[in-house]
Amino acid sequence: MKTGHQTASFVFTKFENYTDWSSIGYVVLIGLLQAQYCLSGYDAAAHMTEETRKADVAGAWGMIGAVVVSAITGWLFLIAFFFGIHDYEATVNSLTGFPMTQILLDNFSKQLTIFFMCLILVACWFCGLASVTANSRMIYAFSRDHAM
Repeated sequence: MKTGHQTASFVFTKFENYTDWSSIGYVVLIGLLQAQYCLSGYDAAAHMTEETRKADVAGAWGMIGAVVVSAITGWLFLIAFFFGIHDYEATVNSLTGFPMTQILLDNFSKQLTIFFMCLILVACWFCGLASVTANSRMIYAFSRDHAM
């Protein structure tokens, strides 16, 4: 692991607008999309509750647990990446084309960066799988109830 990281002041107070939008509020909302992705797919538990025992309890705990775990791990993940930025300009203008990959390369070996990127791809695949499973279950339930 390489040394050096950003200060807490940089992580929690620095704001850069690299868009062509002049509205800071709109840019902030676009920036929040990255944090929102940490929470996508968590409602799959609710759509699968018909297939569980004690669905009223299991579904509620599944949703609450998914939201809490996703929020905590997503927040920690993003904060760790922000602290891991060594040179902001070099990260934004990275030859890789992906600032996240550049942050990993700046902090870890090439092999470990490849491992982490593969881990992220696997997590994305499972998120997509949960979404497809939940959607197919909703389509089945709507069809069964003659709502489609």
